[in-house]
Amino acid sequence: MLNDGHGSPRRAVPDRARLIALRSTPSRRASWAALRAAGIALEFLTGELQGSHDPSGVVFTVLAALSGMEREYIRDWTLEGHESARARGKAIGGAAVTDENMLAMALHLRGQDLSLRDIAARLVITSGKKKGRHPSAATVLRMLRDHDQHTAT
Repeated sequence: MLNDGHGSPRRAVPDRARLIALRSTPSRRASWAALRAAGIALEFLTGELQGSHDPSGVVFTVLAALSGMEREYIRDWTLEGHESARARGKAIGGAAVTDENMLAMALHLRGQDLSLRDIAARLVITSGKKKGRHPSAATVLRMLRDHDQHTAT
């Protein structure tokens, strides 16, 4: 729960940019001062920590440290799972949606100076679960980049 500075609690989810800024800012004190100036406080409605807490207090510091540790733990655990899956021969990621025909058409369309979005809109996936749909611009970018890297070597 967040406190709006006037004593009335409200539920709010801070936008991702603020959360990232709080985690990655070298000087957290400046961020906490900004939170305090905006009238934002941490409020527990039940439990041993019940009440409103100042953003620069120990509770915020401990929660920020625990959040960082948890994030690192989840990342490490996920990477270990990926390594284990690869060792067992499992593929990480989605099924391939590109083929040689799609690459040839993408190269032809790139020669006409079309944007990646325009190229993606003109290509069609011909097999698999996504058959009949268009690949994303990111997929087209990766396909063309991989082709360019292979032909450059």
